[in-house]
Amino acid sequence: MATSLLGGPSPPPLLSSPLKTKTRPPAAASISFSPPIQLQHPKLCCSLPLSNSLYLPSRKLLAVFAFVDKETVITEDINHVSEEIDEFELKKKQAKPCELYVCNLPRSSDIADLVEMFKPFGSVISVEVSRNPETGVSRGCGYITMGSIDSARNAVSALDGSDVGGREMRVRYSVEISSGRRNPETLNSAPTKHLFYESPHKLYVGNLPWSTKPDELRNLFNQFGIVVSARVLSDRKGGNNRTYAFLSFLSVAERDAALSMNGTEFYDRMLVVKRGVEKRPSSF
Repeated sequence: MATSLLGGPSPPPLLSSPLKTKTRPPAAASISFSPPIQLQHPKLCCSLPLSNSLYLPSRKLLAVFAFVDKETVITEDINHVSEEIDEFELKKKQAKPCELYVCNLPRSSDIADLVEMFKPFGSVISVEVSRNPETGVSRGCGYITMGSIDSARNAVSALDGSDVGGREMRVRYSVEISSGRRNPETLNSAPTKHLFYESPHKLYVGNLPWSTKPDELRNLFNQFGIVVSARVLSDRKGGNNRTYAFLSFLSVAERDAALSMNGTEFYDRMLVVKRGVEKRPSSF
């Protein structure tokens, strides 16, 4: 019998059996959670009920979040480009010339007066005063083309309803008068007006092609100053078949500078440019 160190008999050996252990798959880690896990992301939000052990494939989860992050960056880039395009389109619209209609003017108001009134608000491209074609008396209204929508908007805001020579001047967008539309940004071109506009500083331009348009002459001569009117006429009487025009400028200096166009080529024709007061065609 075995004897213990204390001098007594040793206890019998304990009987034991080999322990059985369970092994988990080596490729996954086991994590236990009692409440559900909330996975949140600007583009992804989900709830995983994890009452029992959950095997989290970490690489796949990171891949999902990496994909969402990439998608977020791409979306932000697209939005940034879209904002730049919208800003460019807005600036392009605002840079378009905008025509204003002015009425209830004193009969004595002329082109120079209107230019002085409107030029503090931006570039004045053209000014036209409506006159009776027979008497030459002002109708008390006219058209001013500003260089941009913003300058036109500022002019309307400041000048509409202002006192001019004891009259309450009215300033409106010309599209509003002609078609009832009230959005100046929808303006693409000036409406057609069958009126005669006059200025004392005129030029006669002869030997024009029969298809000449007033806008073509404006574009050709506006390098010398503001072309306040351009009228193209044709003479078919007495065997004549000629086309000519009268241009009027804001000042004498601008008109005289434009005389340098005499003898220049325009659509394979030599222009005849000289000072002139409009009379009957037969007198030229």
